[in-house]
Amino acid sequence: MYKAVTESIKTVNSYLKVGGPGVAYYSMIFSVKKYREDFIEYCKNNSVPLDFYSFHLYDVKNPFGIKAYGDTIRNILDLNGFANTEIVITEINPGLGDPIYENTIRGAVWNVSALITCNKSNVDNLFWYRGTLLSPLVGTDIGNNLNLTWNGLGYKAYKLFYQSVDSLVQSDGDEIVAGAFGEDTTSFLTLAGISSNEDTLCILLSNLKSSINSITLNLSSIPWNGNTRIEEYSIRSSNNRLSLISKDTTISGGILNYVISSINYPSAFVLKIYKHTQVSVEEITNRAIPNESFLHQNYPNPFNPSTVIRYQIPVSGNVTLKVYDILGKEIATLVGEVKEAGSYNVTFNASQLASGVYFYNLLAGNYREVKKMILLK
Repeated sequence: MYKAVTESIKTVNSYLKVGGPGVAYYSMIFSVKKYREDFIEYCKNNSVPLDFYSFHLYDVKNPFGIKAYGDTIRNILDLNGFANTEIVITEINPGLGDPIYENTIRGAVWNVSALITCNKSNVDNLFWYRGTLLSPLVGTDIGNNLNLTWNGLGYKAYKLFYQSVDSLVQSDGDEIVAGAFGEDTTSFLTLAGISSNEDTLCILLSNLKSSINSITLNLSSIPWNGNTRIEEYSIRSSNNRLSLISKDTTISGGILNYVISSINYPSAFVLKIYKHTQVSVEEITNRAIPNESFLHQNYPNPFNPSTVIRYQIPVSGNVTLKVYDILGKEIATLVGEVKEAGSYNVTFNASQLASGVYFYNLLAGNYREVKKMILLK
Protein backbone atom coordinates (compact mmCIF):
# COMPACT_ATOMS: atom_id res chain seq x y z
CA MET A 1 0.00 0.00 0.00
CA TYR A 2 2.85 2.43 0.83
CA LYS A 3 4.24 2.06 -2.68
CA ALA A 4 0.84 2.66 -4.29
CA VAL A 5 0.17 5.74 -2.14
CA THR A 6 3.58 7.32 -2.78
CA GLU A 7 3.29 6.72 -6.52
CA SER A 8 -0.15 8.34 -6.55
CA ILE A 9 1.15 11.37 -4.67
CA LYS A 10 4.11 11.79 -7.01
CA THR A 11 1.77 11.48 -10.01
CA VAL A 12 -0.28 14.40 -8.74
CA ASN A 13 2.78 16.53 -7.97
CA SER A 14 6.32 15.22 -8.28
CA TYR A 15 7.58 17.97 -5.96
CA LEU A 16 5.56 16.71 -2.99
CA LYS A 17 7.72 14.90 -0.46
CA VAL A 18 6.77 11.43 0.76
CA GLY A 19 8.13 9.34 3.60
CA GLY A 20 7.48 7.54 6.87
CA PRO A 21 7.00 5.55 9.04
CA GLY A 22 6.03 7.96 11.87
CA VAL A 23 6.23 5.61 14.86
CA ALA A 24 5.67 7.10 18.30
CA TYR A 25 7.78 5.77 21.17
CA TYR A 26 11.55 6.04 21.41
CA SER A 27 11.89 2.33 22.26
CA MET A 28 10.57 1.37 18.83
CA ILE A 29 13.51 3.05 17.13
CA PHE A 30 15.98 0.56 18.50
CA SER A 31 13.88 -2.45 19.44
CA VAL A 32 11.52 -2.89 16.49
CA LYS A 33 13.60 -3.66 13.39
CA LYS A 34 10.67 -3.53 10.96
CA TYR A 35 10.35 0.21 11.47
CA ARG A 36 14.03 0.79 10.64
CA GLU A 37 16.05 -1.56 8.43
CA ASP A 38 13.05 -3.49 7.07
CA PHE A 39 11.14 -0.38 6.04
CA ILE A 40 14.18 1.29 4.48
CA GLU A 41 15.22 -1.89 2.67
CA TYR A 42 11.66 -2.26 1.35
CA CYS A 43 11.88 1.21 -0.17
CA LYS A 44 15.27 0.39 -1.65
CA ASN A 45 14.30 -3.02 -3.11
CA ASN A 46 11.02 -1.75 -4.57
CA SER A 47 12.35 1.59 -5.89
CA VAL A 48 9.94 3.46 -3.62
CA PRO A 49 10.76 7.13 -3.09
CA LEU A 50 11.80 8.07 0.44
CA ASP A 51 12.21 11.85 0.66
CA PHE A 52 12.12 11.83 4.45
CA TYR A 53 12.27 9.36 7.31
CA SER A 54 10.07 10.50 10.19
CA PHE A 55 9.46 9.55 13.79
CA HIS A 56 7.48 10.77 16.77
CA LEU A 57 9.60 10.78 19.92
CA TYR A 58 7.65 10.41 23.15
CA ASP A 59 9.04 9.83 26.67
CA VAL A 60 12.46 11.24 25.73
CA LYS A 61 13.65 12.39 29.14
CA ASN A 62 17.25 12.54 27.93
CA PRO A 63 17.23 15.23 25.21
CA PHE A 64 20.75 14.39 24.04
CA GLY A 65 19.37 10.98 23.07
CA ILE A 66 18.01 12.77 20.00
CA LYS A 67 21.55 12.75 18.64
CA ALA A 68 21.75 8.97 19.04
CA TYR A 69 18.48 8.72 17.12
CA GLY A 70 19.68 10.96 14.31
CA ASP A 71 23.08 9.25 14.00
CA THR A 72 21.55 5.77 13.96
CA ILE A 73 18.96 6.55 11.29
CA ARG A 74 21.46 8.52 9.19
CA ASN A 75 23.80 5.52 9.12
CA ILE A 76 21.04 3.10 8.05
CA LEU A 77 19.81 5.46 5.33
CA ASP A 78 23.32 6.03 3.95
CA LEU A 79 24.08 2.30 3.86
CA ASN A 80 20.95 1.75 1.76
CA GLY A 81 21.62 4.50 -0.75
CA PHE A 82 19.35 7.19 0.75
CA ALA A 83 22.02 9.80 1.42
CA ASN A 84 19.66 12.64 0.45
CA THR A 85 16.74 11.49 2.58
CA GLU A 86 15.86 13.98 5.31
CA ILE A 87 15.45 12.92 8.93
CA VAL A 88 12.39 14.46 10.54
CA ILE A 89 11.02 14.47 14.08
CA THR A 90 7.29 15.09 13.77
CA GLU A 91 6.44 15.16 17.48
CA ILE A 92 8.56 15.15 20.62
CA ASN A 93 7.90 15.06 24.35
CA PRO A 94 9.72 14.10 27.57
CA GLY A 95 6.58 12.44 28.92
CA LEU A 96 2.92 12.54 27.98
CA GLY A 97 1.19 14.61 30.63
CA ASP A 98 4.13 14.35 33.03
CA PRO A 99 3.64 17.25 35.52
CA ILE A 100 7.42 17.60 35.93
CA TYR A 101 7.66 18.95 32.38
CA GLU A 102 4.25 20.55 31.86
CA ASN A 103 4.40 24.35 32.14
CA THR A 104 7.42 24.28 34.47
CA ILE A 105 10.92 25.76 34.40
CA ARG A 106 12.22 22.23 33.88
CA GLY A 107 9.93 21.87 30.87
CA ALA A 108 11.28 25.14 29.45
CA VAL A 109 14.90 24.04 29.89
CA TRP A 110 14.14 20.61 28.43
CA ASN A 111 12.80 22.35 25.31
CA VAL A 112 15.98 24.41 25.00
CA SER A 113 18.11 21.28 25.48
CA ALA A 114 16.17 19.38 22.83
CA LEU A 115 16.53 22.20 20.31
CA ILE A 116 20.26 22.55 20.99
CA THR A 117 20.67 18.80 20.47
CA CYS A 118 18.84 18.91 17.14
CA ASN A 119 21.52 21.35 15.95
CA LYS A 120 24.24 18.92 17.05
CA SER A 121 22.64 15.91 15.38
CA ASN A 122 21.72 14.57 11.95
CA VAL A 123 18.09 15.61 12.39
CA ASP A 124 17.08 17.87 9.50
CA ASN A 125 13.68 19.10 10.67
CA LEU A 126 11.67 19.21 13.88
CA PHE A 127 7.95 19.97 13.89
CA TRP A 128 6.54 21.20 17.19
CA TYR A 129 3.02 19.95 17.70
CA ARG A 130 0.71 21.89 19.97
CA GLY A 131 -1.32 19.43 22.00
CA THR A 132 -2.61 19.36 25.57
CA LEU A 133 -0.32 16.42 26.38
CA LEU A 134 2.61 17.51 24.24
CA SER A 135 4.22 20.35 26.18
CA PRO A 136 2.03 23.12 24.71
CA LEU A 137 3.88 26.37 24.12
CA VAL A 138 0.88 28.54 24.89
CA GLY A 139 -1.98 28.28 27.33
CA THR A 140 -5.53 29.42 26.75
CA ASP A 141 -5.70 31.97 23.94
CA ILE A 142 -7.40 35.21 24.93
CA GLY A 143 -8.37 37.21 21.87
CA ASN A 144 -5.25 37.76 19.82
CA ASN A 145 -2.92 37.48 22.83
CA LEU A 146 -0.84 34.37 23.32
CA ASN A 147 -0.31 33.25 26.89
CA LEU A 148 3.16 31.69 26.79
CA THR A 149 3.71 28.73 29.09
CA TRP A 150 7.12 28.05 30.63
CA ASN A 151 7.65 25.57 27.79
CA GLY A 152 6.85 28.35 25.34
CA LEU A 153 9.45 30.57 26.96
CA GLY A 154 12.00 27.82 26.33
CA TYR A 155 11.15 27.88 22.65
CA LYS A 156 11.30 31.69 22.67
CA ALA A 157 14.83 31.52 24.12
CA TYR A 158 15.86 29.41 21.14
CA LYS A 159 14.11 31.85 18.80
CA LEU A 160 16.17 34.72 20.27
CA PHE A 161 19.27 32.71 19.46
CA TYR A 162 18.56 31.69 15.87
CA GLN A 163 17.22 35.13 14.91
CA SER A 164 20.56 36.62 15.97
CA VAL A 165 22.91 34.31 14.03
CA ASP A 166 23.39 33.02 10.51
CA SER A 167 25.87 30.21 11.14
CA LEU A 168 27.10 28.12 14.05
CA VAL A 169 30.61 28.31 15.50
CA GLN A 170 32.54 25.83 17.60
CA SER A 171 31.71 25.72 21.30
CA ASP A 172 33.05 23.45 24.05
CA GLY A 173 31.85 22.75 27.56
CA ASP A 174 29.01 20.26 27.15
CA GLU A 175 28.62 17.94 30.12
CA ILE A 176 26.69 14.81 29.24
CA VAL A 177 26.32 11.40 30.86
CA ALA A 178 25.34 8.89 28.22
CA GLY A 179 22.04 7.15 28.79
CA ALA A 180 18.97 5.81 27.07
CA PHE A 181 16.20 8.07 25.83
CA GLY A 182 14.06 7.40 28.86
CA GLU A 183 16.77 8.05 31.47
CA ASP A 184 17.01 11.36 33.30
CA THR A 185 20.78 11.90 33.07
CA THR A 186 23.26 14.73 33.49
CA SER A 187 22.84 17.34 30.77
CA PHE A 188 24.54 20.73 30.30
CA LEU A 189 24.55 21.92 26.69
CA THR A 190 25.90 24.88 24.73
CA LEU A 191 25.32 26.27 21.25
CA ALA A 192 27.08 29.27 19.70
CA GLY A 193 26.62 31.22 16.47
CA ILE A 194 27.60 34.39 14.64
CA SER A 195 25.82 36.82 12.32
CA SER A 196 26.74 37.01 8.63
CA ASN A 197 28.33 40.46 9.01
CA GLU A 198 30.28 39.23 12.05
CA ASP A 199 29.10 41.94 14.41
CA THR A 200 26.97 39.73 16.66
CA LEU A 201 27.75 36.57 18.64
CA CYS A 202 25.07 34.58 20.42
CA ILE A 203 25.39 31.74 22.93
CA LEU A 204 22.60 29.47 24.12
CA LEU A 205 23.07 27.51 27.37
CA SER A 206 20.86 24.90 29.02
CA ASN A 207 21.46 23.29 32.39
CA LEU A 208 18.81 20.59 32.57
CA LYS A 209 20.60 18.56 35.21
CA SER A 210 24.22 19.06 36.27
CA SER A 211 26.26 20.11 39.28
CA ILE A 212 27.39 23.33 37.59
CA ASN A 213 26.36 26.44 39.56
CA SER A 214 28.46 29.07 37.76
CA ILE A 215 30.27 29.25 34.45
CA THR A 216 32.98 31.37 32.87
CA LEU A 217 32.68 31.86 29.13
CA ASN A 218 36.10 32.24 27.50
CA LEU A 219 35.54 33.76 24.07
CA SER A 220 38.43 34.17 21.65
CA SER A 221 38.90 35.27 18.03
CA ILE A 222 36.03 37.75 18.34
CA PRO A 223 36.08 39.64 15.01
CA TRP A 224 35.96 43.12 16.56
CA ASN A 225 37.46 45.19 19.35
CA GLY A 226 36.14 48.14 21.31
CA ASN A 227 32.70 48.93 22.70
CA THR A 228 30.50 45.88 23.11
CA ARG A 229 27.08 45.25 24.59
CA ILE A 230 26.06 42.00 26.28
CA GLU A 231 22.40 41.11 26.63
CA GLU A 232 21.77 38.27 29.07
CA TYR A 233 18.34 36.60 28.98
CA SER A 234 17.62 34.03 31.67
CA ILE A 235 15.12 31.36 32.65
CA ARG A 236 15.96 30.17 36.16
CA SER A 237 13.23 31.07 38.64
CA SER A 238 9.63 32.22 38.83
CA ASN A 239 10.95 35.80 38.58
CA ASN A 240 13.13 35.09 35.54
CA ARG A 241 10.72 34.55 32.68
CA LEU A 242 13.36 35.22 30.04
CA SER A 243 14.27 38.45 31.83
CA LEU A 244 16.90 40.74 30.35
CA ILE A 245 20.04 42.30 31.82
CA SER A 246 22.20 44.53 29.59
CA LYS A 247 25.86 45.28 30.24
CA ASP A 248 28.44 47.31 28.34
CA THR A 249 32.09 46.28 28.14
CA THR A 250 35.19 46.70 25.98
CA ILE A 251 36.83 43.94 23.96
CA SER A 252 40.59 43.97 23.44
CA GLY A 253 42.55 41.49 21.35
CA GLY A 254 39.37 39.69 20.33
CA ILE A 255 39.01 38.17 23.82
CA LEU A 256 36.12 38.28 26.27
CA ASN A 257 35.70 36.44 29.58
CA TYR A 258 32.19 36.53 31.00
CA VAL A 259 30.89 34.93 34.22
CA ILE A 260 27.33 33.73 34.80
CA SER A 261 26.53 32.87 38.40
CA SER A 262 23.47 31.14 39.85
CA ILE A 263 23.21 28.79 36.89
CA ASN A 264 21.91 25.90 39.03
CA TYR A 265 19.62 23.48 37.22
CA PRO A 266 17.13 23.75 35.72
CA SER A 267 18.08 26.98 33.96
CA ALA A 268 18.68 28.37 30.48
CA PHE A 269 20.45 31.46 29.20
CA VAL A 270 20.79 33.40 25.96
CA LEU A 271 23.80 35.71 25.64
CA LYS A 272 23.73 38.15 22.76
CA ILE A 273 27.10 39.90 22.35
CA TYR A 274 27.41 42.58 19.71
CA LYS A 275 29.56 45.43 18.51
CA HIS A 276 28.08 48.50 20.07
CA THR A 277 28.00 52.06 18.93
CA GLN A 278 25.94 54.47 20.96
CA VAL A 279 22.48 54.56 19.47
CA SER A 280 20.54 55.93 22.42
CA VAL A 281 20.72 58.46 25.23
CA GLU A 282 18.04 58.30 27.92
CA GLU A 283 16.95 61.01 30.30
CA ILE A 284 14.28 61.25 32.96
CA THR A 285 11.72 63.91 32.07
CA ASN A 286 9.36 63.66 35.03
CA ARG A 287 9.57 61.91 38.41
CA ALA A 288 5.82 62.31 38.91
CA ILE A 289 4.21 58.88 38.86
CA PRO A 290 1.93 58.47 35.81
CA ASN A 291 -1.40 56.67 36.03
CA GLU A 292 -0.66 54.15 33.26
CA SER A 293 2.02 52.79 30.97
CA PHE A 294 2.19 54.49 27.61
CA LEU A 295 4.48 54.60 24.58
CA HIS A 296 4.35 57.86 22.60
CA GLN A 297 4.93 58.33 18.89
CA ASN A 298 8.54 59.31 18.22
CA TYR A 299 9.30 62.92 17.27
CA PRO A 300 10.28 64.00 14.72
CA ASN A 301 8.87 61.39 12.38
CA PRO A 302 10.10 61.00 9.65
CA PHE A 303 13.58 61.73 11.04
CA ASN A 304 17.25 61.95 10.07
CA PRO A 305 19.34 60.78 11.78
CA SER A 306 17.98 61.12 15.36
CA THR A 307 14.57 61.00 16.95
CA VAL A 308 13.16 61.01 20.48
CA ILE A 309 11.01 58.18 21.85
CA ARG A 310 8.99 58.95 24.99
CA TYR A 311 7.48 56.39 27.35
CA GLN A 312 6.03 56.30 30.85
CA ILE A 313 5.54 53.57 33.47
CA PRO A 314 3.41 53.75 36.64
CA VAL A 315 5.44 51.23 38.68
CA SER A 316 9.09 50.25 38.82
CA GLY A 317 10.09 47.12 36.94
CA ASN A 318 12.06 45.61 34.11
CA VAL A 319 11.73 47.65 30.88
CA THR A 320 12.91 46.78 27.39
CA LEU A 321 12.72 49.11 24.40
CA LYS A 322 13.93 47.63 21.13
CA VAL A 323 14.08 48.67 17.48
CA TYR A 324 13.33 46.27 14.61
CA ASP A 325 13.56 46.56 10.85
CA ILE A 326 10.72 45.84 8.42
CA LEU A 327 11.69 42.12 8.34
CA GLY A 328 11.48 41.79 12.11
CA LYS A 329 15.23 41.66 12.70
CA GLU A 330 16.32 43.29 15.93
CA ILE A 331 18.39 46.41 15.23
CA ALA A 332 19.08 47.85 18.67
CA THR A 333 18.19 47.60 22.35
CA LEU A 334 17.62 51.12 23.63
CA VAL A 335 16.56 50.15 27.15
CA GLY A 336 17.08 46.86 28.96
CA GLU A 337 17.04 47.25 32.72
CA VAL A 338 14.91 47.92 35.78
CA LYS A 339 13.41 51.43 35.77
CA GLU A 340 11.72 53.43 38.47
CA ALA A 341 8.18 54.72 37.89
CA GLY A 342 8.22 57.91 35.82
CA SER A 343 8.44 59.36 32.31
CA TYR A 344 11.48 58.95 30.08
CA ASN A 345 12.90 60.28 26.81
CA VAL A 346 15.20 58.10 24.70
CA THR A 347 17.14 59.65 21.84
CA PHE A 348 17.67 57.13 19.07
CA ASN A 349 20.57 57.73 16.67
CA ALA A 350 20.12 55.93 13.33
CA SER A 351 23.14 57.41 11.56
CA GLN A 352 24.45 53.90 10.78
CA LEU A 353 21.16 52.66 9.32
CA ALA A 354 19.67 52.84 5.85
CA SER A 355 16.49 54.76 5.05
CA GLY A 356 13.32 52.80 5.61
CA VAL A 357 10.54 51.80 7.97
CA TYR A 358 11.47 50.70 11.48
CA PHE A 359 9.45 49.63 14.50
CA TYR A 360 10.08 50.23 18.19
CA ASN A 361 8.65 47.92 20.83
CA LEU A 362 8.17 48.71 24.53
CA LEU A 363 7.71 45.91 27.05
CA ALA A 364 7.10 46.91 30.67
CA GLY A 365 5.44 44.35 32.92
CA ASN A 366 2.20 43.31 31.20
CA TYR A 367 2.25 46.36 28.93
CA ARG A 368 3.45 45.97 25.36
CA GLU A 369 3.18 48.47 22.53
CA VAL A 370 4.70 48.72 19.06
CA LYS A 371 4.90 51.85 16.92
CA LYS A 372 6.29 52.64 13.47
CA MET A 373 8.86 55.26 12.55
CA ILE A 374 10.41 56.31 9.24
CA LEU A 375 14.06 57.12 8.62
CA LEU A 376 14.58 59.40 5.57
CA LYS A 377 18.12 60.30 4.52
